[in-house]
Amino acid sequence: MQAGVARHETELTGICFKDPMWLAQVGLNAHTVLDYFALSQFYDNTCNNELLKMQIKVTGLPFDFNRLAEMVGLEYVVCHVQEPVLYVIRKQWRESPTLVTARASYYVLEGSIYQAPSLHAVLSARLVQSAYNIALSFKEVASHAQFSVVDGYTWNWPSSDKAPGSTNEGVKPSTQTAKTLRDQRNDAQKMERTLTTVIAKFPPPPPPQTAPILEGDMSSTTTAIKASEQQQPPPPPPSATQQHAPHTEKHPTKKVKLGT
Repeated sequence: MQAGVARHETELTGICFKDPMWLAQVGLNAHTVLDYFALSQFYDNTCNNELLKMQIKVTGLPFDFNRLAEMVGLEYVVCHVQEPVLYVIRKQWRESPTLVTARASYYVLEGSIYQAPSLHAVLSARLVQSAYNIALSFKEVASHAQFSVVDGYTWNWPSSDKAPGSTNEGVKPSTQTAKTLRDQRNDAQKMERTLTTVIAKFPPPPPPQTAPILEGDMSSTTTAIKASEQQQPPPPPPSATQQHAPHTEKHPTKKVKLGT
C-alpha cells in the first residue's frame, strides 16, 4: 500500500548518469539494474539495500529482496521493466510490510539514468507553456480584428497571411471587390429591415397634445391678463425739455388756382 509522496525530496531532474564501460562489461537487465543504479549520484548509501548487501557479505547468504519488506527505512525497488530499453526504479520509505511512502522515481533509458519529475512539476510547466501560447494567439488574432457599423466585426488579414478557413485563394481582386460591395449592400438592407421591425414593434411615444380652452378657462385667462396690466408700472413723467417745448401746428398749404 502506497501512503503518499514526499514533497521535500531533492530535485535532480537536470542530471544524467551513464557508464558505458560498466554496461559493456556487465550488461543491463532486471537483475543488474540496481547494481548499476548504485553507481550513480542518485543512490543513497544509507538505504536498506546497502545494509542488506553488507549483511550478505558478512554472512555469505544469498541476496533476497523479500527481506527488504521486513526492514524499516529507505529502500529502492524496481517497479517497472521493459527490457532491454526501460527500467523504472522507485525510492520509497517503508513503515511496515504493507505501508510504504514513495519519495521519488528514476528511470533507466538505454543505459542513461534520469530522475523523473513530479506530477506537480510536469503539470505546472505544461500549464505555464500553454497559457503563454494562448496569450500570444489571442494577441495576434486581436490585432487583425476590425469593426464597422455596416459589416460589424471582420478580420483584416494581411495579404501574406492566410485566414483560417479561407477559400478565396483563386478569386480575382475585381471579383472580391464586387462581392464586398454586394455584401455591404445586403448588410445595409438587412439593418434597415431590422430597424423598421424594431420601430414597428416599439413605436416612439406620441407628442404631447394641448388641452382645449373652455369658457371658464377663457374668463380666468382674461382676468389674469387684466391683473398683469394693472401691475405694470406707470409711464415715466415727461422731462423738462418736453414740458416747455413750443407747440406748433402745421396747416396744409392751399394752392390758389388762377384763372386765365
